[in-house]
Amino acid sequence: MSTAIFTGFYFFKKKREARFYIYSFLLVLLGGITKALSAFGVAPSSFVIENGVFLGFLIQVALLSLGLADVINTLLRKTIEAEGKLVEANKSLEDKVRERTFDLSAALDDISNLLNNMRQAVFTANQEGTILSPVSIFSENIFEGKIQNKKINETLFKDLDVKSEIFSTIQFSYTHIFGSDDLQWEMVKDHFPSRVIYKNSEKQEKILKVTYTPLWDENNLLNRVMFIVEDITEIEALEKEMEEQKSTSLKNIQILQELASNKKDDLNSFFSKTNRTALDALYLAKKMRSHVNSSQEFDELHLFFRHLHTIKGNARVFNLGFISACSHTIETDLIDIIEKNDKNKEISFEEMNNLVQGMYELQGQINEYLKAAKSVFSLEFDEDKKFKEKLHDLVKNLEHWSSQLCLNCAEDSTKKITALREDIKVKDPSKDKITEELKNLAHSLKGISRGMDERKISEEVHFFEGGLSLFYDPAESINLENFNEYIIEPLNRIKELSFNMFVRPKQFKIYETSPGKWSYILEEIYDMNHLIQKNDLKGVSQNIYNIHVNMATLGIEFLPGTTRLLYSIIEEKGTKSKIIPHIIKKSWEYLVFTCSLDNNHIYSDDERSNIIKILTEDQNISSLDFLEKESIFITFLKRMTQKGIRYFDVLSEISNILEVDYEKLITDIVPRKDYKKIGADLFYELKKSFNLGSVETIERLHKKDDVFFLNFKEWFCQEDDLGINHYLKRIDIIQTLNTFCVTIDVSEKWLKPRTYDVLIENYNECFEGLLKKVENDQKIDLNIINRTFEKLVHLPIKHSFYKFSSIVEEVSKALGKKINFRITGDQGGLEKERLNLLQDVMVHLVRNSIDHGIEIPAQRIADGKDQMGTIEINCHQLNSEEFQIRLKDDGDGIDTHKVIQKSLEKGYIDSEKLKKMDDEDKLNLIFLPNLSTKENVSEISGRGVGMEVVKNNLRDLGASLDIKTSKGEG
Repeated sequence: MSTAIFTGFYFFKKKREARFYIYSFLLVLLGGITKALSAFGVAPSSFVIENGVFLGFLIQVALLSLGLADVINTLLRKTIEAEGKLVEANKSLEDKVRERTFDLSAALDDISNLLNNMRQAVFTANQEGTILSPVSIFSENIFEGKIQNKKINETLFKDLDVKSEIFSTIQFSYTHIFGSDDLQWEMVKDHFPSRVIYKNSEKQEKILKVTYTPLWDENNLLNRVMFIVEDITEIEALEKEMEEQKSTSLKNIQILQELASNKKDDLNSFFSKTNRTALDALYLAKKMRSHVNSSQEFDELHLFFRHLHTIKGNARVFNLGFISACSHTIETDLIDIIEKNDKNKEISFEEMNNLVQGMYELQGQINEYLKAAKSVFSLEFDEDKKFKEKLHDLVKNLEHWSSQLCLNCAEDSTKKITALREDIKVKDPSKDKITEELKNLAHSLKGISRGMDERKISEEVHFFEGGLSLFYDPAESINLENFNEYIIEPLNRIKELSFNMFVRPKQFKIYETSPGKWSYILEEIYDMNHLIQKNDLKGVSQNIYNIHVNMATLGIEFLPGTTRLLYSIIEEKGTKSKIIPHIIKKSWEYLVFTCSLDNNHIYSDDERSNIIKILTEDQNISSLDFLEKESIFITFLKRMTQKGIRYFDVLSEISNILEVDYEKLITDIVPRKDYKKIGADLFYELKKSFNLGSVETIERLHKKDDVFFLNFKEWFCQEDDLGINHYLKRIDIIQTLNTFCVTIDVSEKWLKPRTYDVLIENYNECFEGLLKKVENDQKIDLNIINRTFEKLVHLPIKHSFYKFSSIVEEVSKALGKKINFRITGDQGGLEKERLNLLQDVMVHLVRNSIDHGIEIPAQRIADGKDQMGTIEINCHQLNSEEFQIRLKDDGDGIDTHKVIQKSLEKGYIDSEKLKKMDDEDKLNLIFLPNLSTKENVSEISGRGVGMEVVKNNLRDLGASLDIKTSKGEG
């Protein structure tokens, strides 16, 4: 019963249902009681009473059914509600999972990006040494490919010798750290190398820095090792370079301190003697080295020792420590060799070669001091010049034979050099001589460059030697790319370094510009083409000999080098080789350029215009007789005309060689514009660096003069020029620009000629003068001898004018003018007293040119001139007794009208006297005392005393003065 009640209450939690359930329960209870009472006769019997219990149970069952249904509905409703909440919860959970997954992915991507952007290889390896994923991308750069699933012995440690102790130690330590705690790791971690040498596929070494990090499991036992690998090859090279620079700097400081502790004259004496002694010792060392495989004895060992000991002793006297130390090192080796020789023991080639190399090292050490001495004390030594000349000759020959290496294969001059070199891959026995010459030259060049302390040249020569050996090794398969890398490129660097060393500090002497000698060269080059066409080998040989002899007197090297190469080609392949016209063309490009600068230098704009008109119209050669002076080109044309050859035919043939039309050739040789300023600027730029960029720099400065720069770039800046004498060509081009465009080199402005050089030049001049008189059967009396010997102490005239450059700079700046000051011509000489008088004259004339002649820039631009004016002093030795000096400027000339007006105002002349005066008399009025055309007196001029001083000094000198004035030239 109680169970039924509790069951009812369980189902009916709401009050209404529970109340009906209680009523049904009471009804059942009441029916039972009534039925019992009826049985005892207490209560009356009826249908309700008889069936009260049954009816109560029916009602209760019905109510229970209803309650159960209600419970089920309630549970169902709650279930649905729960399911809805679960769906929402699931959805929320999915969103959170998705969000967390995205965040995790982003974090992993960030870590991956960070890992892959590191310039390090980062990876882990297991106990078997297998590299596990992930691996940083940069690992592929270091190890040249993917390394996942590879062994560390196949990658990181692949270049370790498996038989070496370090390899065994690594293997032992690596196998004993896994599954162990941190104590075991601490014990063996230092066995792993932090610096590993790794060779790539091209056998180039990389230096790898390796860091090892242990990775632990949940039990704090090691189960992986993380490797962080960094390529430090460049870093170590940079550190080494910085260390070397630091060491060099400290060494240079010590050298300067040692030099500074000595007197300049003492150093001059020491280096002159030491250089000679070192050269003698080097000669002996080489000579003894050559005796190693012969039966000759080493008699020079003790003499060599004395030379070396002398150098060491003198170096100690002057406290030059590095020279002393280097000498001592060689001396120690030498003593061992002497002892072996005294005991009749065999001396090896290697031992004697070490002596030779040691002497080169010593010579280089001496040159280190020399370089410092030049910069601090401005010392210059003949031996140093000789070394440079020797190096220059070696590079010149190296260029010749390397050109042969390329040109010997050429069949078509129009081919590019890169195509020509393809033939060189074939091993040709005819190239053995060329190769032997190149090897010998390279060996000598390396030695002398080391002796001069030119280490970069020495390194490049060494690289070039290796390239030659590789190229001619039958076991090596070298391609065109390798040939360029190992032979052509180092060769070009050798020439570039040598060019900079030879040209930059060089005090260029101008060429002798004798039209007769130069025109003879042009004639020989012109005739050579005809001799080649006729296959006249004997004539060509004689022709080339003549060119070499004449060029030697002029100091030119490019054309002799070119003709030497030409002869080699003809000797090898005959006159039919297609490369010959190309070499002839290169020779004419240089000659046309030289003639162009010469014509530009000699003739005015009007004269050049007239020459162009006459030549283009094919007028008679006599039409050129109006020229006061003949240039190289005009002399050449007249010589050819005298030989019965029309100049029109000559020029037509040259135009065909150069592949230009006739009129363009004329304007190339006789330029319409003035190129002197362009040429001077180009000289200084090319002297710093001869390349296309330097030319374009000057081209932009002068707002692009098409003809000049187009020709220059085409003729002299083409990289693919079949390798024909780039080195000599560049040196001669700079020399040519200096001769015809530059009249005073800034670098030599203050260079005082040595007394010794002046005396030698005077002596040679005096000796040649006396010799000519003897050859001409002239009588030599005491007066002639006295005059000749007086010339021995003459001082150089031309050089004395260099000091005026500071006057020009100072005065022009004060007056707001821009002036280019030039000095050209012969040196000449005068005794000191007369030279002082001449200098006083020139000072006044130069100052007058600046003040009265050259206009201010604004006025010059308005008149269509270059804003920079020009003052030029030209010195010319007419004969042994006469010397001519011409001073000219490109200003407006002397204002004769103003001179006359001032003379009339001062009362020096009257109108009647003026009528009787010619132009020369009017010009000579400038010599009147106290006469000046300036309205105001200044520090520079205006007092009218300058020209009077000029007149008086010239009278005392016994000199005459010729004044000419014209528009644009005073």
